[in-house]
Amino acid sequence: LAGRQWLHQGAFEQVLFVVDDWRCPLFDLGTAVLDTAARAGLSSLSLPLIRTGAGADEGDAVEEKIADLVRALKTFRGRSLKKVHLVAGRADLESLVRQALEQTRASVKVTLGDITKIDADGLVLGINSEGLWGGGVDRAIYAASGDQFHQQAAQTLIGAADGEVVVAKTLQPHSGAYRNVVFVADNLQAPLYDILITGLRAADREGFTSVTVPALRMGVMMGYGGPPEQKVRDMAQAVRDFQTEAECLREITFVIYGDPVTFEALRAALGTESPAPTPDTE
Repeated sequence: LAGRQWLHQGAFEQVLFVVDDWRCPLFDLGTAVLDTAARAGLSSLSLPLIRTGAGADEGDAVEEKIADLVRALKTFRGRSLKKVHLVAGRADLESLVRQALEQTRASVKVTLGDITKIDADGLVLGINSEGLWGGGVDRAIYAASGDQFHQQAAQTLIGAADGEVVVAKTLQPHSGAYRNVVFVADNLQAPLYDILITGLRAADREGFTSVTVPALRMGVMMGYGGPPEQKVRDMAQAVRDFQTEAECLREITFVIYGDPVTFEALRAALGTESPAPTPDTE
């Protein structure tokens, strides 16, 4: 990492040099660059489309190289690095980058209805660690599938700290449209943002392509864990941030039951907030 020693005309303050002799996969190289930048405490980084300039005809096709760089950005977890500018330099390359970003971004929608009736690989839910699971969405899950999912959660989450996760699988046929339930311990001690993004990441690691999410900490929990407006903002921001890193998850559906006010508020928040951090192009 070379720092500036005298004034220059460039808009950058430092240069991160990385040895690249084409021996390692581009995904690994991109990940190494991002990890090094984060460890160095950088908050923003301009990243050229590596291996697409001189020598672009060598190795994989340009489309595959761009896909590898985008995948490295999506899976990057360093929170200190807030902004990454992918610098294309040419309109055709910029178009390929935008296509790659759109293809890998999980879609999000908000609907009114019964969450147990919406088809999904997983249902993401926050529950307390005291085993008091008789109300709201818990009650709906019991009605649709018995206690097969909550029994799996109890083995780990009773007495667990906020953020502990159990991915409960279907053990016997049931009438619910969900195939698994992702339980996240939530005793109102951790930010709602953390609870939701933890559940989404767990679903993604399991290879789920679709999940449903209720309005967390709303309904019977409306009076706990902060004002409703902040809860809506936290849920929307968690989803926006997760979209930039999802590998398998392609559909996230918020299912709101009998609460048109929260439905409209969440839909508005998801429609107006911008992702942060998010890769962009120049």
